[in-house]
Amino acid sequence: MDIIQLPDIWFHGTTEAESPTLASGIQVSFGREFTDFWQGFYVTSCPFQAFYWAQEKRNTYNERQRFRRTKIKGYKPEFTKALVIIYRLDKQKLFAFRGRIFAREPDADWGGFVYNNRNGLHVSAHYGRYKTYEFVEHNLDFTYDYVFGPLADGLPNFAEVSSLLRLKKIPFEDFVSAISPRGVMKDQLSFHSDQAAICLTPLLEVNTDAEANQFLQEYRSAR
Repeated sequence: MDIIQLPDIWFHGTTEAESPTLASGIQVSFGREFTDFWQGFYVTSCPFQAFYWAQEKRNTYNERQRFRRTKIKGYKPEFTKALVIIYRLDKQKLFAFRGRIFAREPDADWGGFVYNNRNGLHVSAHYGRYKTYEFVEHNLDFTYDYVFGPLADGLPNFAEVSSLLRLKKIPFEDFVSAISPRGVMKDQLSFHSDQAAICLTPLLEVNTDAEANQFLQEYRSAR
């Protein structure tokens, strides 16, 4: 897979409370470390995945507001709504940056890369069924301006599976299978430099359930 094969339209799940930070442009430093492809700004080609994450972020934010109301006398909670920002990707501009594009289907290289980034490691080695795997690829030093690949979304949670792998209770092949995406969770494209993130142009913001449902119906019809 190469840049030309990447989709044109991408989705980012967030909340109205967080959206002001994007008004002046994407800043990758706002992203969390120890994520699949390391600290950055993440989008997905799957709208359902973006809407799911937007709702999760909304629920977490609003729950914190309710908690503060119970702990702080006179506190007035400010609840937020889920928000999905739809972007167009300029693939021609993307050619100017250094990137890593994994296959759409999870494989060993993707699993090793995710393992290193999620654990903050520069190198790792793991026992497989028939061979030993060693991975030196990571993005802790922002080697890549952008990365595309599957979303690590396995059950049980990542920390549990990583622990089993470290303790040699499961082979590396089972680790990759366990963290592979399921359900609506599919792929992700991450940006690790503000310059590369300029390749994304915002097209539309969807911030109500009615708008989301309408968009999803139109999206299904168009595919």
